Amino acid sequence: MPSLAASESPSIFHRRLLATAMGLLVVVLSIHLLVQFSQVLQQLCIAAFVGYLILPVHRWLTRHRATPIIAFFLMVALFLLGTTLLGQMVYFSVLDIQSKQEIYQKNLLEMLRSVLRQFPNIDENRLNQLYQEQMNNVSGMVDVARKILGNFIGILGQTLIVLVYLFFLLSEKTGLPVRLQAAFGEKRAEEIQTVLRRINDSITAYIAVKTFMSVLTGVLTTVVLILFGVDLPVFWGLLAFVLNYIPYVGSLVAMTLPTILALVQFGSFLIAGEVLLTLTIVHQGIGNAIEPILAGNRINLSPLVIILSLAFWGTIWGIVGMILAVPLVVVVRTILDNIEETKPIARMLANQSDPKKPPQTETQTTPA
Repeated sequence: MPSLAASESPSIFHRRLLATAMGLLVVVLSIHLLVQFSQVLQQLCIAAFVGYLILPVHRWLTRHRATPIIAFFLMVALFLLGTTLLGQMVYFSVLDIQSKQEIYQKNLLEMLRSVLRQFPNIDENRLNQLYQEQMNNVSGMVDVARKILGNFIGILGQTLIVLVYLFFLLSEKTGLPVRLQAAFGEKRAEEIQTVLRRINDSITAYIAVKTFMSVLTGVLTTVVLILFGVDLPVFWGLLAFVLNYIPYVGSLVAMTLPTILALVQFGSFLIAGEVLLTLTIVHQGIGNAIEPILAGNRINLSPLVIILSLAFWGTIWGIVGMILAVPLVVVVRTILDNIEETKPIARMLANQSDPKKPPQTETQTTPA
């Protein structure tokens, strides 16, 4: 018996080593394909994301005597109208920032001089140097606004392709169960459909809660900036709505940018500080108080996993990858949780153990 165990151990080691090597190879190959085919895959993922957004409205329309095709084209018309209005608002917002660039520069100079009055011995040449550096910062803000406009126009140019993908995704949904049964058999098809339903439930719950929280964040951000008189309040509210889909990082950016604008618009650290404080209360209150109550434990992802996924998807797909990071990780975790060999990995990705599925422990028999 010892010799038999000794002869089996190298085989087990080799199989595990081969499985590890193959797993690493699959990961590297997958990353390469994600980068090489990023444009097509991004469009497909955006179509799926939009599908989860409009699917509740689509179902409501079909329940009220609208055929699926009519409901789809009605949603497409509303989507195109919304993106058109959105594009016009972004365009005119950038023009407004450019038209007020000189005012922002003047306010920034006055603020800089008021600060430097506290240091009477400062060299005039140093003052001019600091002024030029701040002017470059303002010009950089305008350049960033132009880049945002250019990227947004590029996204609008791909809208039709996304809508085509969305149409086929929705049309393929009805015939998928039949094809799964034909391909894998009834029992295996039911298992696959169970996994797909869990994925859909998780993503739907996340997107529903996140969308409601994003709308609330955007509206309150707009109201706060209107009360303070900050320029472009609707634009910043819309930006807060979009960036709220990016955990942690998005909220920070959505608070910082309008605060910088308030600083150069009013030339006052006090007003900028009040804007920042109010926006922080709004964003943190929604993110840390309201959202956990509504979301509950349905996503159940470790914060470290979310941060790493943001870094990974942001590196290969940019801002689109950061928005899609959490839904994609939810898909991966759900798949891993339904494969016996990868369940430990799914448990490691979770923030805490699922109360409905306690970890398996070996049963101990007590002596009679």
